[in-house]
Amino acid sequence: MHFPLPCLLLLCLCYSAVECKSKRMVDMSDNEILRKTIFLWTAGQKSTVEKAIAFVLRNRFKANREEFGGKNVVDVCLQYWENALPEHTELPEHVEMEMNKWLPRLWNGRMHDFTKGALYFKFPDESGDWTDGMEKTVEINKIEFFKD
Repeated sequence: MHFPLPCLLLLCLCYSAVECKSKRMVDMSDNEILRKTIFLWTAGQKSTVEKAIAFVLRNRFKANREEFGGKNVVDVCLQYWENALPEHTELPEHVEMEMNKWLPRLWNGRMHDFTKGALYFKFPDESGDWTDGMEKTVEINKIEFFKD
C-alpha cells in the first residue's frame, strides 16, 4: 500500500517503535527510510562509513534546520532524494541485519559520535569549494566530514 507523504507523516506521529533521546518518536516507516538512505549514500562501503553517514543524518535531525528538511526524520532523509527514494530500493538482507544491530543505539545517542557533530560529508570524487569555511571534523575512507 502506498501513502502520500502527508499521510505517511501523520502515521509517523501516531505509531512508534523507538524513542529518540530528543523524545521524538521514530516509527518503523521512518527506520526503513533511514536505513535505505544510509545504504544508498554508502553503496557498499564499510560499516564505519554507514555509521558515519547515520551520524550526519542524526546530527541534521537534531539541528532541526530548514536546510536539512526540518525536524522530521523522513524529511531529513528525503531532502537529498527530492522527497522520494529511488524506486526499487531494497536492502540486502545481510546489510539490513547488520544495521539493525547498531542503528537503534546510534540514533538514541548510545554510541559515541566519531564524526564530532558533522552535518555534511563530501565524497572524494565531488568537486567544488562548497566546504570552504567549514570545519573538517574527520576523514573516513577518503570521505570528508564537516560542520559549520
